[in-house]
Amino acid sequence: MSLNQWFEKGLTADQYITGMTVNQEEMTLILEKFSLSDTEKERLAPFKEKGLKAIVLTEDWCGDALLNNPVLLKIAAEIDMEVRFVLRDQNLELMDQYLTNGTSRAIPIFVFIDKDGEEQAVWGPRAKQIQEIVD
Repeated sequence: MSLNQWFEKGLTADQYITGMTVNQEEMTLILEKFSLSDTEKERLAPFKEKGLKAIVLTEDWCGDALLNNPVLLKIAAEIDMEVRFVLRDQNLELMDQYLTNGTSRAIPIFVFIDKDGEEQAVWGPRAKQIQEIVD
């Protein structure tokens, strides 16, 4: 399946949040409270014209996803980027293309694609500085 097909298969943010059985209240709270600074908005401005889309490999029980998915949604709103959520455990074919350290199905994974469905960047499951602390 192509990345565009995975994107189309994914859940919208509303579908994902509505369907959450774990951490829904916490994610909603973060989404309501988090905001981007003016400096961050300025840094993001060049991406508004790129037509990017994001595929998020995630699960509602994941603490890292709980913290990072709302931030991505705020960034997406700022740059007019569509986001779709793909549940890791039901989509191992995609997940296994983005293993952390070649072995771990760690999430979230954000796959950024262009209008043609070509991969432009991948991020996750944690920021480098946070991973260093965890290690």
